[in-house]
Amino acid sequence: MGAIIFVAFFSLAIFLHEVGHWLLARKLGQNVKSIHFGFGPYLGKFAIASCVVKCHAIPLGGYVNVQTFEQRWKDAITIAAGPLLNFVLAFFFLFAGALLPSHDDYIGLMYGNQTTQDVRIMDNKPIYTWSQLMHYLMTASIQGVHATVWINQTKQEVIFSLEQIVSGSYLKQLHMMPIMPIQAMTITDVINPCLVGKVKPGDELIAINHYPVNNALSIPYIVNQLKSSPMMLDIKDAGQIRQVKFSPGKADSGPVIGLRFMLNPQTIKALALSDAIWHAYMTIVLQFKLQMVAIWGLLTWQVSLDDFSGPLGIWMAFMNQLEHAVWGDFFRLFARINLLVGVFNLLPIPPLDGGNLLVRMLFSSKSIVKWRLLLTRIGLIILIELGIYATLNDVGFLGQKRDVSTYFSDICN
Repeated sequence: MGAIIFVAFFSLAIFLHEVGHWLLARKLGQNVKSIHFGFGPYLGKFAIASCVVKCHAIPLGGYVNVQTFEQRWKDAITIAAGPLLNFVLAFFFLFAGALLPSHDDYIGLMYGNQTTQDVRIMDNKPIYTWSQLMHYLMTASIQGVHATVWINQTKQEVIFSLEQIVSGSYLKQLHMMPIMPIQAMTITDVINPCLVGKVKPGDELIAINHYPVNNALSIPYIVNQLKSSPMMLDIKDAGQIRQVKFSPGKADSGPVIGLRFMLNPQTIKALALSDAIWHAYMTIVLQFKLQMVAIWGLLTWQVSLDDFSGPLGIWMAFMNQLEHAVWGDFFRLFARINLLVGVFNLLPIPPLDGGNLLVRMLFSSKSIVKWRLLLTRIGLIILIELGIYATLNDVGFLGQKRDVSTYFSDICN
């Protein structure tokens, strides 16, 4: 069922992207011969307002076939209309999703001895989710500039590496103890050899050194704060709580406990109307800026291809969020897929919209046909190679078996 939803969401986002091109072309009086949805073997066709939509077997792409090239500004607007419609849809569905109960990672944290949700960034702008904070910090990290974070009106200016952000070790410097709406952290895999035989899949993690923990973000904060070894885990097993002593491992990103979890999230209430509008706006701004900065970092050799996820990684992230999904989650997932489709199509590589726009601006109507065909072939080769590389990254990450001799001591307490 999850696979069907995933394909349906991606296919619908791509189809609406092509409809965006068609609507603007029609509005500007351009002669659209057909809309092609997907690629590969031809399946059939249907009509929308006298325009023929031709369907192909693999629903992961498409294009609008305009009969002749028009003035540059008309072509530019038509090309930009696809990503623009994706961004409009993303805003609408993020806004609608925020008005419904969901499992979004809304910020809650311990700051000193207080519980707060008042977190602001940049020029004292409020944010509501941990993903928004991560996007902001990652963007600042790639740009190599300080990030400004306000917690309860206390201003902090910090700079982090991508490794610190991904690992969660940035939390210690910001003095953040995450509190998220998670009901249970069920152990699915025991990696730390010191814990083999002491805990098993199906047990629940309750606390570390008596610090209550209910989400994966709080673990690196607690472990980095305690600086003690060995440590104590509170484990819930068949309703009974027992304590287990262990030594954390040492990874490049900092201490790790060596357990994997399945999180059982709690449904949270909807945001107020004004907060939902701001939440949708900030999500799009922060995610768009991060992806643009990351792409520029890749082109200027500041970011490695190893930092990018491919189709398999997107699929796994989608499936993880689908496990406990309610209506608000479905709206948010469709919004984020539209964001992904819109931003990806802005890459300056033909046949993507960003590349087509670049080609249209560089060449006249007479010479564009020859150059567009050549550059599209080159672009397709680049995109295929990038897709294969990113997929291999995902396969390597998912199939990776951690070298316990690197992460953990041979002596278990």
